Amino acid sequence: AMLAELRAKKRIAIDTETTGLDARRARIVGASFSAEPMRAYYVPFMAEPPVLPGGATAILDALRPLLLDPQVQLCGQNTKYDWLVYGAAGLDLPAPYFDTMIASFCAHGASRRHNLDELALTYFDIAKIPTSALIGSGKKQISMADVPVAKVSEYACEDADVTYRLMEPLSKELDEHGAAQLFHEL
Repeated sequence: AMLAELRAKKRIAIDTETTGLDARRARIVGASFSAEPMRAYYVPFMAEPPVLPGGATAILDALRPLLLDPQVQLCGQNTKYDWLVYGAAGLDLPAPYFDTMIASFCAHGASRRHNLDELALTYFDIAKIPTSALIGSGKKQISMADVPVAKVSEYACEDADVTYRLMEPLSKELDEHGAAQLFHEL
């Protein structure tokens, strides 16, 4: 049902949770998707029991037609990382349609920070769930794979929803600041 709903949409924000920061070695813990404001889905890749027989490989295979559909515009925050993760997992995604981090940088340069937490606070007055609330920090930091699925789901869906909602105001700001050409062509 999720795949059918998402395929009917033109644009989809995607966010990926992984086991680490090295995109070529990290494994996908889960992926979240949003195609309309205030609505998101989370698909856990490492859940026990698995969401689909065959686990992460079967999930990636099920998502493949959606993620490779040329009619669907994929969007994200810091897509370079997510796209490298999917590439390492055997799925080479097409170039992203929109990256909120890059759009923010093109429109505002060094005048502010461009991470998703800052953008959520700036545009929507949302104090997002900090990553450290899930995995901790320092010597006591754990992997996202060790966080209960329900907690990762809430966090990941928030990321996908905020990313989706950021496309509209950032697109307007790119135009207002004369940075649309830079964003789309460079």
